[in-house]
Amino acid sequence: GLAEHHDKTRPLRGGGKTFDKIWNNLRLFEDSPVEVVIRMNVDNNNFDDYATLKKMISDLDNNNISIYPSPVEDINKDKINNISDFMSVQEFNDFTLRECDDKNSLEREEDFGIVDDRCCYCAAELFNSYVIDEKGDFYKCWDEIGREENKCFNVLNKDQINYNVLNRYLVCDVFEDEECRNCVYLPLCFGGCNFQKHKLGKKNCGFSEDIINTYIENNYLKKGGAMYENSTEG
Repeated sequence: GLAEHHDKTRPLRGGGKTFDKIWNNLRLFEDSPVEVVIRMNVDNNNFDDYATLKKMISDLDNNNISIYPSPVEDINKDKINNISDFMSVQEFNDFTLRECDDKNSLEREEDFGIVDDRCCYCAAELFNSYVIDEKGDFYKCWDEIGREENKCFNVLNKDQINYNVLNRYLVCDVFEDEECRNCVYLPLCFGGCNFQKHKLGKKNCGFSEDIINTYIENNYLKKGGAMYENSTEG
């Protein structure tokens, strides 16, 4: 979120602030071809920051920098967590629909992340995509960082590879799941989140039916209707 919320939830080890440093680093990409995708983790404390932060990103006038929202999830429900006021699935859906219905929201269709140029649900499913921790351990999913049984290999010992973890993300077949196979929205979700499917035993498709319907109405039916009306006037 913005500095007030961000610096409370992501301080330095000694308590120092981090928002301004990150923001100044973003400015360094002004003349760079590198694409920077910013994920704002939203919860019930900071979700109001999203529209303002997105406007700030837009004002950088750098087409290579973009932002999208994602809910903070309580993955370890057996642990005490006083950091975040977690959003439920419905609360995040409501937030997303509000943002995308906002007439002042810039490029609001991009907030959905449904129809884009993705080739998979998550970068973890890509062959050369990893998350690296401070020990040099390579993981497929950021939700597995610190759980060493899920690391793929270490940068200093690349010959010892955990193929079981790699296979979980690289060779999964969504068509083996009967529920997914019969879903009318496949392949928009590409089978959903593999971590939650295998580790938590639940499906997370990344969107709800309400979001898809609103996306279609906003980006195709309404625009298409306006185009049709204009074409019939002549």
